[in-house]
Amino acid sequence: MTLTTYGTKIDLRDIPPRDHPSLVLNTYRLLKAGQSMELIHDQDPRPLYFQLQEHEPGGFRWNCVEESFSVWRVRVLCPSLA
Repeated sequence: MTLTTYGTKIDLRDIPPRDHPSLVLNTYRLLKAGQSMELIHDQDPRPLYFQLQEHEPGGFRWNCVEESFSVWRVRVLCPSLA
C-alpha cells in the first residue's frame, strides 16, 4: 500500500484474498471526506464493492479506472460532507 497525491493505492494482487475485505474496509474508514483510494486487482473487484456497500451503504463512490484481461483499477472516493 502506498500513499499518493490523490489518495492511497492498494495492490491486492500480492495480498491473500482472505485479507482483502478487511484491508479495503479499514483503509476506507481512514479516508477523510474528499479523499480516495485506488484498488489494483487481477480479477473483477465487484465482490469487494458489495462488501463495502454492506458496511458503508451509499457512503462512497466506486469508479472503474481500468478494466482489462490482467488488471482492474478502481478508485473509491469518500464523498464530501456537504
